Amino acid sequence: MAGTIQVELEGGEPNQGNWYEVRALLVREGKEELRSSTWIGPWNRRDEMRSLAPGHYKLVCTRQGGAGGPEPAVQEVELHEGETLEVRFQAR
Repeated sequence: MAGTIQVELEGGEPNQGNWYEVRALLVREGKEELRSSTWIGPWNRRDEMRSLAPGHYKLVCTRQGGAGGPEPAVQEVELHEGETLEVRFQAR
């Protein structure tokens, strides 16, 4: 049974104008495989990545919309069968 990862953007001004790509990379035997991605921002602060296989995921949140942005925020989680995880990233 697949799992779900909910991602949410916290903080920042409502008209900040920045948007963020969140990528879910499944990590197996030291290799990273892109399994899903989504966009969050001031207009859409929360989204879900569904139908993910259980396993260890690296979530990478990258600000888009211009060069010279901050380093991506990274969180690692363990997703189990049928589980829904909530992960929050700070607007930067």
